[in-house]
Order: sequence, then structure tokens, then C-alpha cells
Amino acid sequence: MSLLKKLLILTLVLTGLGDLFAQNYTISGYVKDDASGEELIGANIVVSEQSKGVSTNVYGFYSLTLPKGKHTVSITYIGYAEKQLDVDLQDNQSINIQMVESSNVIDEVVLSDTKIDNNVKSVEISTVKIDPQKMKQIPVVLGEQDIIKSLTLLPGIATAREGANGFNVRGGKADQNLILLDESSIFSSSHLFGFFSIFNSDAIKDAKMYKGGIPAYYGGRLSSVLDIRQKEGNMKKLHGAGGIGVLSSRLMLEGPIVKDKGSFMVAGRRSYADLFLPLSSDTTVQKSKMYFYDLNVKGNYIINKNNRVFLSGYFGRDVFGFSDRFNLSWGNTNFTGRWNHVYSPKLFSNLSVIYSKYDYNFDIPDIFLWKSYVKDITVKNDNNYYINDKSTLKFGAKVSKYEINLGDIEYSEEIDRPDSLLGIRHGYEPSVYISHEMQVNTRLDIEYGLRLSGFVNVGEQDVSIYEDGKPIYWDNEIEDYVTRRPIETKHYGRNDVISSHYKLLPRLRMRYTLNETSSLKAGYNRMMQNIHLVSNATSSNPLNIWLPNDKYIDPEMADQISVGYFKNFRDNMYEFSAETYYKYLSNVIDYKDLPQLSQNPYIEGEVLPGKGRAYGLELYLKKTRGKFTGWVSYTLSRSELKIEGFGAEGEPGINKGDWYAAAHDKTHDLSVTGVYSLSDRLTVSANFVVASGIPVNYPESSFSIDGVQYGHYNGLRSQHRLSTYHRIDVGATLKGKPKKWGETEWIFGVYNLYNRYNAASIGFVQNEDTGQNQVEKVTYFGIIPSLTWNFKF
Repeated sequence: MSLLKKLLILTLVLTGLGDLFAQNYTISGYVKDDASGEELIGANIVVSEQSKGVSTNVYGFYSLTLPKGKHTVSITYIGYAEKQLDVDLQDNQSINIQMVESSNVIDEVVLSDTKIDNNVKSVEISTVKIDPQKMKQIPVVLGEQDIIKSLTLLPGIATAREGANGFNVRGGKADQNLILLDESSIFSSSHLFGFFSIFNSDAIKDAKMYKGGIPAYYGGRLSSVLDIRQKEGNMKKLHGAGGIGVLSSRLMLEGPIVKDKGSFMVAGRRSYADLFLPLSSDTTVQKSKMYFYDLNVKGNYIINKNNRVFLSGYFGRDVFGFSDRFNLSWGNTNFTGRWNHVYSPKLFSNLSVIYSKYDYNFDIPDIFLWKSYVKDITVKNDNNYYINDKSTLKFGAKVSKYEINLGDIEYSEEIDRPDSLLGIRHGYEPSVYISHEMQVNTRLDIEYGLRLSGFVNVGEQDVSIYEDGKPIYWDNEIEDYVTRRPIETKHYGRNDVISSHYKLLPRLRMRYTLNETSSLKAGYNRMMQNIHLVSNATSSNPLNIWLPNDKYIDPEMADQISVGYFKNFRDNMYEFSAETYYKYLSNVIDYKDLPQLSQNPYIEGEVLPGKGRAYGLELYLKKTRGKFTGWVSYTLSRSELKIEGFGAEGEPGINKGDWYAAAHDKTHDLSVTGVYSLSDRLTVSANFVVASGIPVNYPESSFSIDGVQYGHYNGLRSQHRLSTYHRIDVGATLKGKPKKWGETEWIFGVYNLYNRYNAASIGFVQNEDTGQNQVEKVTYFGIIPSLTWNFKF
């Protein structure tokens, strides 16, 4: 029997005996929305006279152990009326709790004045929870509300540039964020080359972002975790919502399969710019394609009080074609099956089977068809054991099987060239974890954990063997890095082990209460990343490929320390936090000058290993209630790399082996967001964003060959920056008068109010008249108005 199992059994036995001698009993169950039957995540269940309390987990389940006898239990959740239950504990009891939304509370019900101070009292640090409903009040481009754009208005979260695919957290690359939708990995989170996210706000129930102090039950990426949960569906009655906007329209339906036993949710969204292309007088435009679509589905069924099953899926795709010249499509396919089981009032378990896939196709008719994909199949089990109100144990295991097609390129018969098959890579990612959250005393809470994570790269695969075991070397004669060609290949059969890596990943979060309105928090996490996005751009694009650890590429590692001060003012009307962090990265990779990343079977010969660091200060001030609400967010940070190469004589690495700014580094990032309720029906809002430009490389001089001007670069990276980015967005929401069938609202918005043309990149082109090089600024957006009509029934 393993040491982990022995410790777990001993803990269960000892805590069970402790409850027996103390004559304690446990109340447990689910906290739900009274109108829809949806479970509420993070609801608080408190017994004030005992100074005891717990919160519901991500499935809405709670467990609270109390002494035998009578107790008054108080249940609170943001946006809902407080509920009180009188409980006489003579035995364990299963109690499901129904909560009523504040907007639906009748006059005789007194609304709770419970202080909303979870930011101060919780052990969580560097964590953000997004309310999908409040998110809709924030003005965004073309009126398409989404989680990603809302997150970038918060400290430590940014996009490298306007229209970038993905986002960057605390100096990390876009591929270093673990994005989960109902526990299924999302490999690309954007539509239309990064202008919009794939998440339909009507289908989202809850979203939580971890920037630091990441719990032990998450793993696989270095920088952050974005955990998004879809709605389960209304258990009581049929309900719908949707909207018609400038860019797209959407519709969501939810309702009972069997009332109070099972429900469904289905949501669809599609853009329709392509429907207007045939109206163009240009035949090339008429034949073009440009649209995206999403489909979110979910169903669940309560078998009995101890068992519940869920099935959920996401299917989304982008299609972009320019006449008959080329066609490009990409998208995600995700599926999750879950089984919730309550073994006892204290032990809750979830078993999940998960499928995730991202693929793309690039077709140039009569030339070639390029296909690639990454997919994983995962089985995981997570368990919560509620030892008592001051102590919770979490443990579980997970194994993922990856299959990554680096690219199949099929040439047409007209092209006299053999097909290029870059190969399929296989790997297994096993992990186990255990964590313990405990209240040491009235001032100190601590959560510590350990995750054992591994990656096993397996066949079937032909592996290149290089001289000296290195696919790239420094050549002193030509003063450049040279990609070697393999001297032989070695064949590994199906499931033969090519390479393996195992790491212990400790985690720690702690909170020390200074007084009723302020606390200090600290967090530490070590993270391991086993698959990597191959791109030398500031952000990912649809044609990037994922590359797993192998014989020549080690797993990337990150150690991060976070420290923060949290303070509330004016009876929790204002929330303030100041956090600082330092993150050290090892085994990071960057690319040699002029790398060949596309259609390259020897991609390992284009990368150089090194280390990185990111550090910064994040300030956040938020007003939570009143007619005027909003926040101010400021981040001061640096993200840097140091690539020294392999240490050969005369080898300079990159930038002569000195630290240099990462391609997505932003020194300053300020966001101001405000929402003002003019009346019960009319709300106005505005954003102001200003940020440092990202690093770029400008030529130091130019030279001419046959009358054509070329830029000359000094070989150093990140020596210049784009100009400062700034814009103002404004919006207004006008609610219609209530109707018998439902509710409506109009959302007006103007993105980039003063028509600022922010540079997304800089290019240099030759002036046709003078023959001289000149700067060409690439921009995506000027001023963009939008109008959306939303409805509910």
C-alpha cells in the first residue's frame, strides 16, 4: 500500500473517531437557486454561535459538522436573500437549500445585510471570480460580451496587442494558460483571429481565474487557470434568452427533462457577415466566406440524493475563405461526462471522462491541403473530505492521453512534390494530488498541497538522432546557429517509452487576519507544462501547432511567490488589494534568428533553451454597490528571458546571453471601469485603458541591393517598443418594460470613442516614389459603434 493511501486512511480513521467522541453530527447537501434549481458555487453556510462555516464546492455541495443539539444556520450568496434554518441535530441530516434572488424577493422578505468580505476572509490569493451577468454591462467591441475581454480589464491580465488570440497572465505566454470549460481543455479560446472569444455569455454559469497560489488539483500550465462552468439548465420550467447584434445572434434554451430531477441547456451563436458578401459588386468578395459558430449543450439527471450524472459539450468553428484562392477553418470539440457521488455526509466525489480536440485545415486549391490537430482523452477523479468545519481534505488522480498531429500536407496532382507528413506525437500525462485546508486559529488559515505530475512520451514514432545529442549548435565560423540534420532515426513501437519526466509540485496558500476588514495573504506554487505552442509571434494564431515534451525538449517549469494586502472600507462598499509577485521559469524556449517553424519535421533544431522571470505589482480598487460601481486596476510589471544556449565556446545565445523583454511584456497597464444606474431601466458605462507598447525590433540602418532597400538589424531583440496604447469605450443599457412573455433590453456601445488608431505592429515598406524605406503602422480598429437587442422569456 502506498504512503499516500496510508496517510489518507489514517486521517479518515482519526477524524471519524474524533467526531464520535465529541458527539458531532453533519448536515450536508446542495445549495440551489429557487427559481431554476441551479447549484450555487461558493455559497456560505455559517453557524454564528459556533463560529463555524463552510462554502459550497464547484458542484454546489456543502458539508458542515456541528455539535449535537439545536442550531441556527445562516446561508448567504451574493445577489440572493439571506436564508436562516433552525436545525435540531440528533443525527446526520441531508438538507438541500433553496435560495431566492434579491431581484425576485417579495416585500416581506428582509434582504441580507451580511458583509460581502470574501476577498478579505478567504484563503484565496491572486484569484478573480467573474459574474457573467455583471460582465454584460461592460462595453466591448461590436457589442460581443465575453469573459476574456472582461478579464483583461483586471490586474495582471492583458492581451499582447489588439486583436491578439488568447491572453497573457503575469508575464506568461498565451499557451501557458489552462482554460477549462466544464473540466475540458480549450486549446484555442478565440474567434476571428482573436477579436472575440469562444464563450457565449448566455451559456456560462460561473468563471474563476487563478493567477497565483494555484491549488494542487490544477496542473499542466505555468501561468494561470481559467475554470469556466456551463449552466446545468432550469429544473423548474422552460426558459430562454438570446440577442441580435451587429456581428452575430445567439439563442439559449433551458428547461426540465423531468421536473426537479433532470434538465438540459442548449445555446447557439453564429456570426453572419458572410450573408452580406453576395451583395458586393466584386465577384471575388461574393465567393468569399467569413463566419464562426458555437454550440453549447448540457444535460444532467439526479438519480437519487447521492448520485447525479452530467453530460456536456462544446462545438465551435471558424470558417474563412477568400474566393477560390484559399480556405481556412479551425475549431474546438469538447465533451465531458461526470458522475457526482456522495459516499457519506463528509465525503463527496466526482468522476469525469473528458475529450478535447482542436484542429485546423488550410486549403489552397490545386496546390495543397494542410491539416493538423491536438487532442486529449482524460479520466480524472476528485474528492472532497470535510473533516470538520475547520479542516477539509482534497485528493484525486488524473491521467490524460495526448495525440498531436504536427501536420499532414497533401499536395495536388498538379504539384510535382511528395506529401509531407510531419508525424503524430503521443504522450501520457499522469498526476495525483492531495491538499489540506485548515483554520489554525481565528486569525490564520492555511492550505497546503502536493501534486505529483509526469509526462511519458511514447511511440509509435521515428525519432531523429543527432550528433552529440543536440539538434542545434553554434558555428563560430559563420557566427550563427545551425540546425543539424539527423545522422539516423530510431523507431519506437506503439507505446514504447521515448522519454519521461516526473516532478513534485508543492502548493501553499495562507491568510492572516489583521482585523475584521483587512488581511495579509501569501501563496506559492510550482507548475509544470508538458505541451508547448510553436510560435515566435506575440500571440498564437490558428495555424500554430502544439509540441509535447520529447527527447530534446524538457518540460517547462515555473515557481511563483505571491504576497498581498487586502482591505475593505465603508462596510465593504470598497475593496482594495495590493499584490506583488515573482515568477521564475526554467526550461523555457525561444527561437533562433529566422526560424523555420512551418512544415519543419526537425522543429527541435529551431529552439534554444533558457530561463525566464516575471515580477510585478498589482493594485485594485473596487466599488461594489450603490448607483455608481466600478473599479480601477493598475499593473506595473516586467517579463524577461535569458537564453544562453548550450555553453559552447564563443556561443552568444540570444541578445549576447543578457536578459531581454519577452515579446508580450508590458511595463504599465491601467484600466478604469465605471457603471452608473441612472434609473431602474437605464444604465451607462465606460472604460478607459492605457498601456505601454509591446517590444518590437526596428532596423538600425538600411542597405540597397539592385535598387531595393532592405533593413539591417543589429541582432538584439526587444530594443524598441510600439507607441503607448489607449482608448475609451462607452455603453448604455436600456431595459424594456416587463412583458407577459419576458424581458428585453437594448445595449448601445461605442468602442474606441475618440477613434485612436493604436498600432498592433509596425512594418517597413519601400516608398514607390522615393525608393526609401518608411514606417507602416498596422492597426485593426478605429471607432466602432454597436447595437444589440437582448431578450429573456
